[in-house]
Parts: sequence; C-alpha cells; structure tokens
Amino acid sequence: MNKRHPALVSSLLLLAAACAAGWALHKLWGQQAAAEDIARELAECQQLVRQISWLRDQPNLAGASEVQINELAALIEKAAGEAQVDRANLVRIWPNQARRVGDSPYLENPTQVLIRNASLEQVCRFLTLVEDSSFNLRATAIRLTVPHESDDEKLWTLETTVSYLVYSPTTQTNAISGTVD
Repeated sequence: MNKRHPALVSSLLLLAAACAAGWALHKLWGQQAAAEDIARELAECQQLVRQISWLRDQPNLAGASEVQINELAALIEKAAGEAQVDRANLVRIWPNQARRVGDSPYLENPTQVLIRNASLEQVCRFLTLVEDSSFNLRATAIRLTVPHESDDEKLWTLETTVSYLVYSPTTQTNAISGTVD
C-alpha cells in the first residue's frame, strides 16, 4: 500500500494540476470574450463620436418648413415694438431668396430689415429679441450708420439681415461618410 500511496498522490496532484489548468483556460477564454465585447463596444463608441462630431459641424437649429413672410414680419414688428422703435422707423422688411448652406441639407432664408433713427440701446434690444425668437433667427449681417439728415448723433440707421435655417435635403446622404445612399 505504501507503493500505491505515492502513485495515488502523484495522480491526485496531476489531477489537481489538470483541474487548475482547465480552470485557468476557462478564465482566459472568458476574459478573451469580454475583451472582444469591449473592443466591439469601443468601435461602436468611436462611430458615435464620429457621428456626433459630424452633427456638431452642421447647423444645429433648423425648422422643418419655411416661415410665412407675414409671420416673420409680425415677429420683426413685435421685436421692434418691444425695443421701443417707432413703427414709422421700421422702414423695410424684405425677404430674400433662400440659399443652400454649402453642401449641407440646409437652406438659409435671409430677410433684410431697415430701421432708421434708433438708439444703440434700441438696436441691441431689437437684435436680442429677434435672436431669442421662436423662429431661431440670427443676425447674419449688421450695418450701422449715422443718418445724413439727422443732427442727433445718438440715433442710427440699422441695416441687418436676419436668417433662419430650414432642413431641406436634396438627396439622402450618409451622415458619417457623406456618400449618397
């Protein structure tokens, strides 16, 4: 029995080593599967980062349709009134032809506005009210001049172009690659 005992111990040690090796392989394969899942998730995250970067470079506030000129005029008139610009000094609201923003799916719709005899405070208040409007307008051009016929150096003429964006794709493009689908 003594002779069998070292063989039994050796067999048990060999069996224990085999079990430990099997357990280690099982853990290794589990870690490898987890690493593959993480690599797949990382690739998805990198794809989302590219998409977010692309979207960030696009105009971020756009309507789905054009604003009716009478709605736009009413908003501009309301902003001028709230800025305490006399109605007679709001000389012109003139919509221009919409134009595509680069190769993007957006159209920019500009409208020229002319206000005469307004203080700088009124001008700033008007522009702030227009840009804070629900139409997501922004002043894309501003020109201030002192009217020739005015003796009051505190009054100005404002010529501004306010614009809003409309989403209007010409073709369907892939957001990431920019290719036509």
